Amino acid sequence: MVRGQSPAEAVRMIGKEYLYALHVHDNDLIEDLHSFPMTGNINWNGLCDALKKAGYTGDITLEVTKGFYKIPDELVEDTLCYLAKIGRY
Repeated sequence: MVRGQSPAEAVRMIGKEYLYALHVHDNDLIEDLHSFPMTGNINWNGLCDALKKAGYTGDITLEVTKGFYKIPDELVEDTLCYLAKIGRY
């Protein structure tokens, strides 16, 4: 939520001309959890659709630090590749 609005509603309200970079992560709609996208309660399809309709071409930063706490060292590279795929999606 962005000040009481869904992320998609915020994108539609703000518009492309004021969006330059996004800091995104998933959460439970209550706390700032920094979870991997599509693992919480954010409506990612709605957000991505709003960004596409707005013509957004800026940067997207995935801040997902909490998702790495239990990832074994041997799986970190695979996890980063997975997150890159999510970002491209």
